[in-house]
Amino acid sequence: MEVILNTSLLRFKRLTTPSSANLDGSGDVGPIEIALHMLRNYNQYYTNKANECLKKLGVSGGIVVLSYSSKYLPQLQEIFGFACTVGVGGWGIIIVERELFESFPEGCREFIIAHETTHIARNHLIVRVFTNMMFKMIIEPSLREALKTRDLLGALLGTFLAAVTLGVDVGVVREEELEADTTAINLVGCKGAQCFARFLKILQELGQHISHEAISGLPALTIEERLANISQYCSI
Repeated sequence: MEVILNTSLLRFKRLTTPSSANLDGSGDVGPIEIALHMLRNYNQYYTNKANECLKKLGVSGGIVVLSYSSKYLPQLQEIFGFACTVGVGGWGIIIVERELFESFPEGCREFIIAHETTHIARNHLIVRVFTNMMFKMIIEPSLREALKTRDLLGALLGTFLAAVTLGVDVGVVREEELEADTTAINLVGCKGAQCFARFLKILQELGQHISHEAISGLPALTIEERLANISQYCSI
């Protein structure tokens, strides 16, 4: 088990290390090629697993699991990372980095799929999109303009709204990720959670302590907090 997790760790470090590929733009690909690449990596088995989780949650809809290869399209690392979801109301897509995902033991993979399914089933994307749009499209530009024009009142108001929005985002990210972990435990049991917890501990030992960040880059959830949450339900 530890050998497998260490192999996963090496792939995770490679995935999270900025790639020198395509920096000159010569390897750029368009959205159609990206879409075709992911469709070719459609995973029927884990699509079924995701929809089984959805059914257990009592949510109607449909989820598709796709993957991408960071070896083939390294630029997608910045967009999708290791795993992400797009969808609400029970309908959505789970996207995973193929090489890393496949390097995990089966229990870990089921836990990850259950975690991501929860994000779709519980409509976690809605609040995050709203806070991101508020900050990026309204608050941040207004604050920059106020500072540029030396509008003291505008700057104070913008700073206040930015602080509130970022605070909400930090809280939402933390709450949603912990909820997804807890729900995944209920869906697939402790075996997968224990496997994933061991992977988190390895990351922690190597000096990575932040699990998720808010839109500002501020820490929203630490690995220690995720481990503490998992330990409430499973022996780790």
